Amino acid sequence: MSNYSVGWYNQMLDFVNKHRDKGVVQMKILETSNVILFTPECIETLLGSSELITKSKEYKFLHHWLGYSILNR
Repeated sequence: MSNYSVGWYNQMLDFVNKHRDKGVVQMKILETSNVILFTPECIETLLGSSELITKSKEYKFLHHWLGYSILNR
């Protein structure tokens, strides 16, 4: 792993650890929005809401093969 990669990874870990006490961290890496949840309450809130979750383009790609499965629940 290059020094640049190690430095970037360490910066990301520092950011996440700095905001861990809030229960949730959202980061945009390249064009993908990422959410890191730290508490069961935050996970329950996110997964329990149909307004907060939208299916990604990766889901649409997989849906062709998987059909109705755990991804649809």
